[in-house]
Amino acid sequence: MRRFFSQCSSLKHIPDVAKGLKDTREFKRLPKKLSKINNSLAHVRQTREKTKKAVNRSSKVCLTQIHSIREQFNVIFDQLERDTLSKIDARKKSLASRVQSDIDIIDEVMTNLQKLIASIKDLSETNEAMLYIWFTKCNPLVSQALEVMQNVEKKGIVKLAFEPNKEIA
Repeated sequence: MRRFFSQCSSLKHIPDVAKGLKDTREFKRLPKKLSKINNSLAHVRQTREKTKKAVNRSSKVCLTQIHSIREQFNVIFDQLERDTLSKIDARKKSLASRVQSDIDIIDEVMTNLQKLIASIKDLSETNEAMLYIWFTKCNPLVSQALEVMQNVEKKGIVKLAFEPNKEIA
């Protein structure tokens, strides 16, 4: 025990120090002071409770606003999707029409070539003059077939693709 109090200049017994404490002005004011501090703490606590409730209300308002914004975005995205699908459908129809047109032309040329091949087989047994007439008719059809084939090959493979606008992000 001595070790702890070795640096003290004087030691006093607690009962000696406590004598007359009840009669001091500071001790008599202590209950009122503690009551005032307690009331202040109660007021601060009440204010914090109100703040807590306000934070909870604000949080709910924020969530409601976020949900509202999300719904607005969903409406915008739904409209964007409908517009995009409409444009894709229109382009699909246009491309399909062009491709179908190419197919129809190819079918027509192929049918004419098949008829010509069948006629040439039949005419090969007839005289050479008739064969020559069919041969001269065949050249423009062969030229037309080659031209159609080249035109279609130049167009290449038709694809429909979606590319998002990266400037929006």
